[in-house]
Amino acid sequence: MGIAGQYFGEHDSNRRLNITSAKALWEWVKGGAADRLASHKWQLTPGEDVFFRGQPNIEYGLSSSLYRVCRARRSAPETGTPNRVDERVMARTEREIITAMRGEGIGRLMTDGQLLAVLQHHGIPTRLIDVSESPLEALFFAVDQEHGVAGRLFMLHLHQDAAQRVNTIDFSKPALEWADAARGRLRARGEWTQQVAVVARAPLDPRMQAQRGRFLVGGLNRRYSGRSYLIDRLNVPAEQYPDISTLGVNFLNSAHRETEHALARNGLDRTRRRSLETRAAAASRR
Repeated sequence: MGIAGQYFGEHDSNRRLNITSAKALWEWVKGGAADRLASHKWQLTPGEDVFFRGQPNIEYGLSSSLYRVCRARRSAPETGTPNRVDERVMARTEREIITAMRGEGIGRLMTDGQLLAVLQHHGIPTRLIDVSESPLEALFFAVDQEHGVAGRLFMLHLHQDAAQRVNTIDFSKPALEWADAARGRLRARGEWTQQVAVVARAPLDPRMQAQRGRFLVGGLNRRYSGRSYLIDRLNVPAEQYPDISTLGVNFLNSAHRETEHALARNGLDRTRRRSLETRAAAASRR
């Protein structure tokens, strides 16, 4: 199992949301996912500060197509770390794609951002990540391909500012907001690296309207204080963070893993944990 599959396998939210079967998931999705979410820590509103993404294989990371292309092509970067991709590589490849498309006459009268939006839905690699305002549409993409393989449904919460607005990028502006974000060999502007934004509503593709589609975009994920990715309580190497997610997001622990970690912190060995689990199971049958 790859690094993304391992990580998300430990951080799924099924238990948090009491989703224990396909039927329970379907009922939750049909209900709009709002009530169950609102009963938890935050008041969340799908389509405003919560977005959904379906992926047909649980092994896939939450990564952009541009990153995956750059990752596959990098074999001996200047850093000496095989296959490592940095913001400079992303920016250079993105600019090459935009220049090539405009050389073919594609994107006339469009800004660079608008062109990227069109390219994304025609299979050209971009740093945009497709999401939906609706869990139902996102669930379709989780099950539409790779039959017989488990898929994954992501819920992504964008934090609001003091004015209760999420970070939004407007593609009608002539230049990309991250056009000059790359700094040096490995770095990017700190505010860009930690940014996750939704693209303002202005769909040029009718499919996006039908899918209630939006785009998320942000700087290439890096390890920061307060953001640690753990697998079996061990830190994931920093260069593998984008393999899990190219967006700089934090993921909740599953309730199951939180229980395991709490037991471990209290010094309960495997035998005593089994005993507790057996008693709990017996109690639930009474």
